[in-house]
Amino acid sequence: MIYIIIALLIWSSSFTAGKYAYSMFDPAMAIELRFIIASLIVLPFFIKTYPLIEKRIRTKLWGVSFLMFPIGIFMQFMGLFYTSASSAVVVIGTEPILVLVLGFLLFKTKVALYDWALSAIAFLGICLLVLGSKDDGAADLFGLILVFLAGAGFALSLYVAKEVMARLDNKVYTSTILVQGMMLCLPISLVLVKNWQINFN
Repeated sequence: MIYIIIALLIWSSSFTAGKYAYSMFDPAMAIELRFIIASLIVLPFFIKTYPLIEKRIRTKLWGVSFLMFPIGIFMQFMGLFYTSASSAVVVIGTEPILVLVLGFLLFKTKVALYDWALSAIAFLGICLLVLGSKDDGAADLFGLILVFLAGAGFALSLYVAKEVMARLDNKVYTSTILVQGMMLCLPISLVLVKNWQINFN
């Protein structure tokens, strides 16, 4: 749980950069460009290792990639476009709790009391930081819903990925979901991009 909280804090800090990127690119274009750049870096390794993965594991990898990228990341940053970064960070702060709740309800995992306590403390800390920061825009309900649903999808992907990660090397797993996630998001991006112009600041 402590690693999830640390990852959450690092990930939330990227929202301000995301808002800045939207001043240069259409939101859907900015998100997909991130995926393409990451995919190109790992593409040679992906081409080499993907044929060696069992077909049953490949199917599960596609499921993980779908939950993690089109839902978990793409939807999250589209939601950021419609709301303020500070509001989005507060919603993202619920992710450790979502991970615990989904695991408890859907996968019957045992949750220790200190895990609930750590999640609550992390969420409270994020709320206090946001309350003490300068407002960066109005919160929009649609954007907050997108961010919350993305968080639920990402939390679910962690449980779906556990079996896959136990069977694959970390480098193989990471390169595969990066490339597959980029491919899954590409058609969505092409449909959602409204402005193809790039404005260099």
